[in-house]
Amino acid sequence: MFDNDEIIVDSNVVSYTDESGDTHKFKCNMIYVGKFDKKLFESDKEEVNGILSDGEILDLIKKNLPVLEELNNYILDTVDLGYYYDRLFSMSWNFYGIQGYTEKIVVDIKNILNCDFYSTFKSIISKGTRIAFKYEHNDMWLDVTLPMLNAYYLAYHILSRLCEIGNILATHSNVNYDELMYDFSDVFMSLKFSKRNT
Repeated sequence: MFDNDEIIVDSNVVSYTDESGDTHKFKCNMIYVGKFDKKLFESDKEEVNGILSDGEILDLIKKNLPVLEELNNYILDTVDLGYYYDRLFSMSWNFYGIQGYTEKIVVDIKNILNCDFYSTFKSIISKGTRIAFKYEHNDMWLDVTLPMLNAYYLAYHILSRLCEIGNILATHSNVNYDELMYDFSDVFMSLKFSKRNT
């Protein structure tokens, strides 16, 4: 399908014409440099007409800013990172509790914004959540626990960036959507907004 097809990239839309002459257009969630990889492209592709526009996405974030800030404040008030670092370095099974906060952030973002997540984000989260303590983990402590820490930080990072976006939109009247989408591309390469989700 892709091997001999001409790929045209226009801004963040990729289009190609298949063997039968049908043209397909997809919105990219990444800047791609190098040899075209069909598997990478197909894992996150979605028809352009099924994607919310940049303005619709930013309006959704702005509209839900109070709920996002409430979640952010809950996490800031509840999660004692000093405690979890102490549990990490003392090799205590109590460290595994951080997974609950990661899951709360991810589930709440999904419910608040009615969005999904791209495969890279999902992979990092899944490697650092739903892990039950086993005594064998003591022999490979960092191999088991660092993915949990990484998943928490990614989830919290995306939440805090969503709040930043919402606050910019709420406090500035002339926001350049293209610049905002570029400046916060880490968020938009993690969250998938489509019309079927909203």
